[in-house]
Amino acid sequence: MYQNYIKHNTETLPKYPQSFTGKERDSETGFSYFGARYYDSDILTGWLSVDPMADKYPSLSPYAYCGWNPIKLVDPDGEEPDIFMFPLEDKGYSVFYKGSKFIKQRDNTFQIMAHGNSSYMREVRNGKNVPKSEGAINSAQKFDNVFRNNSKWNLGKHKKGFSVVLFSCNTGKGNNSLAMNLSLEYQNITVIAPSRQIWFSEKGFIGIYGKTESKKRNEADPGYWLVFQNGKVVAAYDSTWIPGESTKGHDVDISTIPNGHIDGVSIGEKEIKKGDKEI
Repeated sequence: MYQNYIKHNTETLPKYPQSFTGKERDSETGFSYFGARYYDSDILTGWLSVDPMADKYPSLSPYAYCGWNPIKLVDPDGEEPDIFMFPLEDKGYSVFYKGSKFIKQRDNTFQIMAHGNSSYMREVRNGKNVPKSEGAINSAQKFDNVFRNNSKWNLGKHKKGFSVVLFSCNTGKGNNSLAMNLSLEYQNITVIAPSRQIWFSEKGFIGIYGKTESKKRNEADPGYWLVFQNGKVVAAYDSTWIPGESTKGHDVDISTIPNGHIDGVSIGEKEIKKGDKEI
C-alpha cells in the first residue's frame, strides 16, 4: 500500500519540482523537502517527522511550523545542523547553539551536532542528557533507533552518495569509532567525523584540535576530518575544513596522519569549559 501511495504521489507531480513555497519536491516520494524534514501536502498534518529542534521548545507540538504562527514568522531552515543534541542546562548550550547557525544545511547530507567521544555520541531527550547506560549512541543499530523518526535519515541511509556528518568530538577516532561502524553497516553512505575535539565559539566553527592539560584548545595538536566508506578511511581533510565547503587547500595525505587519530584509543567523556567550547 505504501508503495502504491508513493507511486500515486510521484505520478501526479507537476512538471517543475518546486512547490509554491519554493521548496523542492523529492522525485522518489513526492514529498516536499524543507531542509530539516519532509512535508506531505496530501495529508492534513503535513510533517512526516518531528521538528529536530523540538527539545528547545517543549511547550510546542514537535509537528508545529513557526510556532503555529506562519503569518508573522518564517523558517527558511537554510542553516543549523539537522540534529542539535545538547541538554538545555548545559553551560555551553548558548555557545553551541549560536555557533551552529553558521553550519549550513546540505542537500543529501544528515548533520548532527552532539557531545561525544570515539565510541559514542551522547543522547538527549526532552532537553536533558540520557544516562550513559541507555543514552550512549554507540553502534549503528542504536544510531538508527534514535533517528528512525527523522525522514532525512530514513530516506537517505540506504541511498548511494548520501552523507552523514558528525559534529561530535572524536567520533572518527580509533579503529572501532562510531563513524567507522556506521559506515560499515550502511555501505552506500559516506560518514565524515573528527579525530579530535570540535571547537566552537558564538561566531561559529573554529576547528578540530586536541586540548591541553588545562583543557584549553591545543593548536599544536590539530585533528582531521576523516571520511569513511565501508568501514575504511578513504580521504582526510585538515582541522579548519568545514564539511560541505570546498576541499581546495584542505586535502591531507592519509599516510601522513600521525598515530592516535585513525588508530587511537577511546577517550573518556569530556567536560564543558568556559570561553571557547569543545564538543
